[in-house]
This record gives sequence, structure tokens and C-alpha cells, in this order.
Amino acid sequence: MNRLAKIVQSATPSHRIQFRKNKYGKSGAREFLRDLMAIANADVDGSRYIIVGAGFDAGGHKQLAGVARDDFSGKPSYLALAREFIEPPVRLRYESVIV
Repeated sequence: MNRLAKIVQSATPSHRIQFRKNKYGKSGAREFLRDLMAIANADVDGSRYIIVGAGFDAGGHKQLAGVARDDFSGKPSYLALAREFIEPPVRLRYESVIV
């Protein structure tokens, strides 16, 4: 199992890792930028993650919902939004994981 799959399965929300059960969608650009800035400004060292397609129920149990890869190829792309609206630039990369 790769490192990202382990994070999806075992991590809990923190300043370094945010979980979002549902995709951002076409109308979610503002929410995406808000989440990206929040995690980029977190006072932690190392990589930070926004895990889309996994969330927690009221009892605190993780639920994997999954998101299609096509949901990250909207217009404008998330990468383009980050480049346009966030300074200084953040390094952003999409990865898909099968858990």
C-alpha cells in the first residue's frame, strides 16, 4: 500500500490533513481556495493534504465516498485557480488512490 493510501485509511483531521467527503464541483471554487489557503497557512512542517472523497460520520467513523478523477478536471482547473488567486504560489498536485 502506498503512503497516500495509508494516510487516507489511518489519518484523522488535523492542521496537516483535511477531509472532505464530497467533491468541490463546478460551484466549489471558493470553498476549494478557502481550504487550500487554510492548510497552506497551517503552522506545520512538511506536506499537507486535502483528502476528497473521505469524511467522518456523527460518531467519528471514517466513511470513504470516492470521487471520479474527472471531477478534478473542471474549467478552470484547481491548479489554475490556485495559481491565479493564491500568493505566494503553493505547490499543488492531484493524486488518485484506490483504497
